[in-house]
Amino acid sequence: MPVRATKHFKIDRRQFGKLGAFDPWLDVDSPLFVDPTLLEACTIPEFVGSRDLVLAHYDKIFRLLLLAKPGSRLWSEAVRLVAFHEMPGLALGYSSASTQGGGIGADLAASIVATAKEIIDAGVEDPIIFEIVGLFERGIGPDRISDMTCRILGERIYAFSERVFGQFAHVPKRPFTFGGRTYSLPVNPFKHQPVLLVPSGILDELPVAVDYDGIDTVCSFNEALRDRLNALLGADWVRNARKYNKPELKRFLLSQPELLKELVSSYRKVKRKSYDFLRDVLGEFLLDDVRELFETNAAEFKALFSWSASPTSPPLDVVLEVCESVKRMVEEKEMWKLLYRDSAYKEPKYEEAAQILFGGLAEEICNRCNVDATREPETGRGPVDFKFSRGARGKVLVETKLSTNPNLVHAFDKQVQIYQQAAGGEHSIIVVFIVTEDQKHLDKLIAHSNQNQVPGKTPSIILIDALPKPSASKA
Repeated sequence: MPVRATKHFKIDRRQFGKLGAFDPWLDVDSPLFVDPTLLEACTIPEFVGSRDLVLAHYDKIFRLLLLAKPGSRLWSEAVRLVAFHEMPGLALGYSSASTQGGGIGADLAASIVATAKEIIDAGVEDPIIFEIVGLFERGIGPDRISDMTCRILGERIYAFSERVFGQFAHVPKRPFTFGGRTYSLPVNPFKHQPVLLVPSGILDELPVAVDYDGIDTVCSFNEALRDRLNALLGADWVRNARKYNKPELKRFLLSQPELLKELVSSYRKVKRKSYDFLRDVLGEFLLDDVRELFETNAAEFKALFSWSASPTSPPLDVVLEVCESVKRMVEEKEMWKLLYRDSAYKEPKYEEAAQILFGGLAEEICNRCNVDATREPETGRGPVDFKFSRGARGKVLVETKLSTNPNLVHAFDKQVQIYQQAAGGEHSIIVVFIVTEDQKHLDKLIAHSNQNQVPGKTPSIILIDALPKPSASKA
């Protein structure tokens, strides 16, 4: 299961949080990105004035393109300023399998420059276009803009990381060089890179989808901008947003220069809010909460485990015990509360929270039974939530869903079975957390499952009641 920096380096996470730093995973990425529009309000000393630094970098490229022609020296310099290598050490982005950054290669940088030049020639004289170029360019979304922002602010990120980790003398560190200066930072044991930190106040969540061709998906990283675009283009745009791809949008907006200018102007006026870590809709810190509950209530929680499986039990028996124990923990020990984003327990968190909760509760049993639980392994056809195995034999795949998911039948028919075949799994299970009284999607799944059973091929279904329940004093 993922390892948080504070846990690995034995740092009190509350003390760490008071320093304003986001506590990253060391072995996977968090689905968050650095939103450049949030830099202006950041009061962390190393980041004061950082918004101006980013805009100055864009302005340098912009001024080159005012005079540049394709193939000229100025054009090549603009491409160089847009291109950048990945910045190892930042655990942000879409990838769940590593903490490697994406970067922008020479070909993509050349394409961005060409698009920017077209926008400039259309009459938009504002360097901010490099922040919204993702609306027009394939391969560019909020994670790439985040990566570019972090590269521009690299020295500040290194300095901030050094200062924060410097508050904890017991953390081992070694020298790393960036931008001609040497910094003292801890080493990520999984990647042998520096552990880099960013302020939590400049982060926001990435859109769930990774398809950058749908403009509605791309704009979802900035809801206010998307809504403004919808308003500008009318009701038909709202209904057909997902039918537009980036080249079509670019052609349309370049043919409407005044509309394009208004779009850029509206982006400048957007007032963004950072990710709300208290509501934590992604469940980003849910695993930490589960682990902490286990540590403080170990005896009470362990009494709910079935304890029938052992290190010699087949992996399927172990996974079934995991599912049964998770069911008891959620239904009998109020773990269901961790799946809601508000104290009234009216609004569930995202589905990722159910996945994290399941994995956190599974750790104890898997460790005792010597079963490896891998979260989101790559099967060759896409990620499945969990793969349980002991060695190369007896693989069991588990997909966790919320009852609000309209694609439960698809998961049963296609998703899990494709993953099972690709990963060589012998068994697959769909665990559904019930989080709403409206169970129409769940009812469809159960009816479909009853009518389409193929022994050894169709997934088993396990239901966990995570609906809000009255406290013991009110029951």
